[in-house]
Amino acid sequence: MAEVFEIDLTPVWRRLLIVVVVVACAVGCAWRAGQWYLGNAIALQAFDRAGIDTGLEYAPEDSQSHFAAALFNETEAGDGTRIVSEYEKAVAASPNDYRLWTALGRGYERAGDLANGERALRRAVEVAPNYAFPRWMLGNLLLRREAERGDAAGVDAAFVELRRAAEQNESLRAQVVNLAWRFYDGDAERVGEALGASPEIQSALIGYLINRRDADSLTRAVEVWSSLEPAARENVTVQESGARLRRTLFDARRYADALAVERTLAPMLVGGEAVETAQAGRIANGGFETAIEAAGGGKGVFGWQVSPPAQTQVVIDAGQRRAGARSLRLTFNVVSAAANLNDIRQTVVVAPNTNYVLRFAFRAQEVRSASTPVIEVVELMTGDAPPNVLGTSAAIANGTSDWQSGEVRFTTRTATEAVIVRLGRAPCPDALCPLLGRVWFDDFELAVRG
Repeated sequence: MAEVFEIDLTPVWRRLLIVVVVVACAVGCAWRAGQWYLGNAIALQAFDRAGIDTGLEYAPEDSQSHFAAALFNETEAGDGTRIVSEYEKAVAASPNDYRLWTALGRGYERAGDLANGERALRRAVEVAPNYAFPRWMLGNLLLRREAERGDAAGVDAAFVELRRAAEQNESLRAQVVNLAWRFYDGDAERVGEALGASPEIQSALIGYLINRRDADSLTRAVEVWSSLEPAARENVTVQESGARLRRTLFDARRYADALAVERTLAPMLVGGEAVETAQAGRIANGGFETAIEAAGGGKGVFGWQVSPPAQTQVVIDAGQRRAGARSLRLTFNVVSAAANLNDIRQTVVVAPNTNYVLRFAFRAQEVRSASTPVIEVVELMTGDAPPNVLGTSAAIANGTSDWQSGEVRFTTRTATEAVIVRLGRAPCPDALCPLLGRVWFDDFELAVRG
């Protein structure tokens, strides 16, 4: 009897079935993914409604496709209900995307549904608490709604959100300040309360007040600056605002206010060396022991400002001094009387109706001219009054001399707020009036005289 062999194919068929199922799933997934990508691409690149609808047909659960559909309807001024519906579907597909919640909130607001708009925007803030834009949109919605209702407390609450958005995003700060000024009708105290104590926001407020360019706004800017804590003034942005405020006050002839701001700024550096901070009623760096700034350097408005006149060399000299370690040396090779020496100067805040004496030391080497150097004191007054020379020293004699003392006596007037101490020349009888030689200056000192 022949032997019969049996082959069990069950395991093979099982494995084959598994392979078929896996391949089918892979093909299905690939087809679904391809369909999704195709729908997404069509919707995002669509130029008409047919393209949008085709994209949604291929990718009905794609958040970006619904987002694109909503945007398209907004652009085409389409049905508001359709717009909101598309945003809702986008959020349902990607519930953790703050951008979609923000867009949904804006869609609700445009449709007049402010309650749902607020809820959507608050959800956007919850999803992305460190992002400024959703908070900014929430604050704007609240502000418009509460202002229309006349709800002052609601307006204050809106500015809490706007302020926090501005703290997170520098580009929003000027807009928040502008909104606060407008909604609080320029009430500086209420504006300050609404904006809070953040140094960056207060810095933006100072900038806004400066830009208004009226006297009351400048006064308020000074008040805001004075209210800042010393630690807050160390902030780089705040320092920049303070420097700008100082310059604006100086240009507006509010010299005492400008000096008050300067004295709270960080010490200036010139070439890595600190510049002595100015004080009212005294010459800063009278012995030239610390750095001096080139005129127009933009860092300060007080202290020595030096822009070497034509054909004149100006240097700090450690080899000659009346006292201390240094002096200021000027080497002249001037050929014309028209040469202006006034760009070596210092502005000093002084008291009105006061008698002063300015003392200084000088030495000369081979000075030759019919118009030798002098020291002048020019008053600076508030308002539009032109500068006026209050006093002039005796002219430096021709020839060579060792250290000598010079002085200028002057009396300020009621409107005098500051004076300029500057280099000048004695009157010259001839248009061609050369000035040659060297002169050193040291130990400038200003004092009240009886």
